[in-house]
Amino acid sequence: MLKINRPLPGGQKPSEMLRRMLDARADDERRQLGPGEVRRKKSTRPLSPARVARMFAPFRAACNSAVPAMIAISPCAGVTLPRASRPKPILWTTAREAAFRAALDKRIRAVSADRKPTTVDLQEMWAAQDLRPSRVMVWTPEHTGRFLEYIAGERLFALFCLTAFCGLRRDEVIGMAWADVDMDQRTVTVLETGGGDGPKRDSGERVG
Repeated sequence: MLKINRPLPGGQKPSEMLRRMLDARADDERRQLGPGEVRRKKSTRPLSPARVARMFAPFRAACNSAVPAMIAISPCAGVTLPRASRPKPILWTTAREAAFRAALDKRIRAVSADRKPTTVDLQEMWAAQDLRPSRVMVWTPEHTGRFLEYIAGERLFALFCLTAFCGLRRDEVIGMAWADVDMDQRTVTVLETGGGDGPKRDSGERVG
């Protein structure tokens, strides 16, 4: 997994296992190709340490379950995985927000000196990570209120309110169905949970 989309040393050819993993990452064969378009890999970037850890977990669990009934020692016991660095969440204070907006305005003016920025340009500049103190910035209650006021009347307004005030996670929101919502009792039963790897079935938790 660590060799995926990385150059092999000394012109070394990929092993059979690596070749099969690369083939498994091919583009979806069900997708219709346009004129002159060819199949390509889903991603050309190497796997991140967090992705490798998630993919390695089922192998470790399967090998551990075979000890000691089938095998004496799990081959996964001697594997050292790369450490995944987690960004430190930082609060959007008034000073940090002002510094971000000043840096953003400066970058917009620099681009505007040569040409008129497109909508895509503005979106990319707004999302630029180097303008923020951290990749993960935490909203204050004031930020949340301003956001909800801005999207009031939108179709997903109620869902955003539910997420903000009840602390639902992303996978819980994605896995929510209308059958889990009781408008009369004003409750939602959360049946899907997860930690970032997709929804998982749970026993159910009611949110009022």
